[in-house]
Amino acid sequence: MLCRVAFFTLLVLSLVQEDSCYSCADKSRVSQKKRKILDLSDNVADEVNKVIHRKKYKKLLESVKEKLQDKICATKLDADTATFIRNKLQKIQRKLKKGAITNGGIISFLEDEPLEKIEEYFFKLFNRETHRNF
Repeated sequence: MLCRVAFFTLLVLSLVQEDSCYSCADKSRVSQKKRKILDLSDNVADEVNKVIHRKKYKKLLESVKEKLQDKICATKLDADTATFIRNKLQKIQRKLKKGAITNGGIISFLEDEPLEKIEEYFFKLFNRETHRNF
């Protein structure tokens, strides 16, 4: 199992091209397309935070948001990929506003290895064959 995790991690890291010329903590140095995605992810996290009430899940949510933003910051995004990620976040935002995403659904996600799901999401996103079907 440990070998699979190590292999998967190395595979993801090899697929994600990192841009080390800026720190994501300083959003003023981030490209406009990334800044829009980062701001949208902040808004979605804030909306999800309003739905959940337990401190344990709020901390998990913060970890998920940080992991997602780290991935966005460390990845060279072309216009199509940036649009795809932005559309996914907007879809989550719409579902939250409609009440289609519930407290139970959020907790279920947060309890089921959410950080690994972020890794898997970016792996699929940058695997061009699955990107078309994703």
